[in-house]
Amino acid sequence: MEAITRPRPDIGLHSGAALGAGLGITNPSSLIPYTSALKDLSVAGIGVGGVALGDAVFLLILMAPMVTPLVVVYAFPRTSDRVLGRLSGFLVRHGHFLMGAMSTGFAVYLTVKGVVLLRPFV
Repeated sequence: MEAITRPRPDIGLHSGAALGAGLGITNPSSLIPYTSALKDLSVAGIGVGGVALGDAVFLLILMAPMVTPLVVVYAFPRTSDRVLGRLSGFLVRHGHFLMGAMSTGFAVYLTVKGVVLLRPFV
């Protein structure tokens, strides 16, 4: 854990942001709901503007975990270490459960949606 959390002065702001964005965009846990949502947006007949708005909202949601700590550090420099330390500790302890619960929720949603759209009982 220490190797993961230790400061990396050799990684600059721009390269760190690019790395975080790249990892976030290629993360399967974010691609699965995005793919389903993009399909729904594509067949909804809302036009290019609606799809672009949906993409923008998804990008905001995807980038929030990366941008929020930066905003907290700049907005509250004196208390950010304490707040982010507690958050980090919580995520280290409960991250697997949260990820499992979210993935299970998406799986149940997509399964129910698929069954309803197939209408096998009608």
